[in-house]
Amino acid sequence: MELRRARGIEVLLPYCDHVIAVILGSGAKLRQCRRGRTVSRTLRAGDVIITPVGEPKRWQHVEDALAIVLRLSPAYVDKMAAEECRVPADRLEIPDNFGTRGYIEETAIRLLKCLEAECGGSAIYVESLTHQISLHLLKHYANR
Repeated sequence: MELRRARGIEVLLPYCDHVIAVILGSGAKLRQCRRGRTVSRTLRAGDVIITPVGEPKRWQHVEDALAIVLRLSPAYVDKMAAEECRVPADRLEIPDNFGTRGYIEETAIRLLKCLEAECGGSAIYVESLTHQISLHLLKHYANR
């Protein structure tokens, strides 16, 4: 997990991991292009962007954007799907989601606060929060 700040970018990024980004601060107008589809939206603090493993995605924005970025390896997500959801990984698809809100936002912010404060027992707490985010992603966003 990392805290990332960017301004005035136009970049094509590969996605070897599932990536969850939570927008912080005042938000920004973002444009994303992937799989021949372009979406523009003004995101505000708390909005969540979910980008699954797959082909590269082009990002564009002018304003400052601050986000918590969490990367989940495909192997970890596949293991979670098999063990926790009892679904083979080849039967799940995590779709792009551009601007959702809710549980992931709250949990990612708790995760960031823990990492910033280097709280006692943080390794176990970080692992637990990562597990919760992954499970929520599979149960509420994945297509079977």
